[in-house]
Amino acid sequence: MDRAEKNALADRLFGAIERGDIEVVRACYAPAVKVWHNFDQKEQTRDESIATLKWVCDVIHDRHYDITRREELPDGVMQLHVLRGTVTRTGAPYALPAAIVITMAAANDGAQVTRIDEYLDRAGAPG
Repeated sequence: MDRAEKNALADRLFGAIERGDIEVVRACYAPAVKVWHNFDQKEQTRDESIATLKWVCDVIHDRHYDITRREELPDGVMQLHVLRGTVTRTGAPYALPAAIVITMAAANDGAQVTRIDEYLDRAGAPG
């Protein structure tokens, strides 16, 4: 995969999360994708990650990513960003800084995400 393909897949993934388009997120993920989080040291399956993202979409509206850095890696990208939005229940502003390493691979119908390693501080996460 070249740089443009990697960036296009990352843009498609994060854009889908911003819009709450879970089916596009699912299509970005390889069936055997693993999503690891630093806060619990566990890997999620595709279905578990999708369930988490559905929850995020319910709890945070007006979601958008302020991307502060994206670097190409041999097999994907590393991105630093702040997920911003509004807590649906309270109307409070929300900001969650994160570092994400996304591993990608070519697939029959385009590139897909095969692994995500996500580093974030859940202290600010809404309940």
